[in-house]
Amino acid sequence: MTTGKSPPTGNQLQTTSQGAALLSIALLFTCMGVLTSLNDVLIPHLKEVFSLNYQGALLIQLIWFSAFLLLSTPASLVIRKTSYQFGMTTGYSLTSVGCLLFLPTARLRSYPLFLLALLVIAAGVCFLLVVSNPYASALGDNRTIHRRLIVLHGFFAIGMTLAPWLSGPAILSYPPITHETQLATSDRLSLAETVIAPYLLLAISLAGTAFLTARQHLPDILQKERERKPDNKQHNLGEQSAWHQRHTLLGSIAIFMYVGTEVLLGSFMVSFIKDLSLPMSSAAMTRFIGYYWLGIAIGRFLAPWFLHEIRPRIMLGMSAWLSLLMMICGIFANGYIALAAITLIGLCNSVMYPLIYSLSMQNLSPMAAAQASGILSSAGVGGGLVPLSAAIIADHYGIRGAFWVSACCYGYILYYSMKGCEITTQEPDSSEKIK
Repeated sequence: MTTGKSPPTGNQLQTTSQGAALLSIALLFTCMGVLTSLNDVLIPHLKEVFSLNYQGALLIQLIWFSAFLLLSTPASLVIRKTSYQFGMTTGYSLTSVGCLLFLPTARLRSYPLFLLALLVIAAGVCFLLVVSNPYASALGDNRTIHRRLIVLHGFFAIGMTLAPWLSGPAILSYPPITHETQLATSDRLSLAETVIAPYLLLAISLAGTAFLTARQHLPDILQKERERKPDNKQHNLGEQSAWHQRHTLLGSIAIFMYVGTEVLLGSFMVSFIKDLSLPMSSAAMTRFIGYYWLGIAIGRFLAPWFLHEIRPRIMLGMSAWLSLLMMICGIFANGYIALAAITLIGLCNSVMYPLIYSLSMQNLSPMAAAQASGILSSAGVGGGLVPLSAAIIADHYGIRGAFWVSACCYGYILYYSMKGCEITTQEPDSSEKIK
């Protein structure tokens, strides 16, 4: 849809529509955060309800992030043919339908049906994710892209923080199930119905958001790109396929690693606290998932102040190095010191995703950026594969052994900040260094 005004110049939008678009993107990031963080509550919940091991419980993340691998590129193609607004409306609609599916699924008490409902929600989040970053990148001056993305991703972290705090006590409203308090199978399966109220509320909210988004008049930043006819043979980085950009492809690997370790820590937080034998209820344990994401939110709102003095790639490297140190501390320490170290990784993580994303999208035109967004969103499958590989290790060597997977992820992100984000263009037959 268009606003009826002439297309914006370059990568900037009309000022009159920019505010509404920014608010829409901020809401979009918050909704994605809420939906994603609920998985960290579902994992320990369904693990107890269906008596799953770590590998079985982590199928939740594998299903969720496999949708990104399978559907992000098709979603980007749909958006390039239509508009970002259509992608947002489609995303909200699909997530609402997926949340509604939790109602009959909880009544039927079937783990495969839970996974199917999550797959529908994940399909909707794919559309929202492909829309979010390139649209946010276009909402202002190119010189402030890094700061703008970090702040908007702060709203994602707010959603991630609020979800476990608000839904954790409702979903995990029963005492921890131990060897001393074993429940009969029928009683255990009846606990599946505690998800009904939170997901029904989400379904209604998301349906309303889809309706309001469809009624808005948001600028179509791809219209000018689609209508533009090449009038010369000048070869420009922004006009090339995103698949030919080395910094974009290496950035997709960094996204794979980051999303993987981010999800791994949230997914294992409750189990890690149990492993530390700390005296907490299950509901209290979920609060630390919120603290982890609160650290990410705080970092994302504070980081733009430091970007005035620190180059984005340097800030990314510092964050990766600090996360690696905190992870090693969490592996070797005990008690509340270990818990504090793992929780504080959230603060260290805060700038990684938006900085990796913005560094990967440097010098791309709006149309190439939409294509790159599909590539980078597909890399989110790391959120399913990395925790699953860690779960296999956890089943054999415990939670601390699984955390070495995160350490390796931070090592690659450190490499990307040092060398991988340098801008080059890869042609089918040759590579040309871009200054």
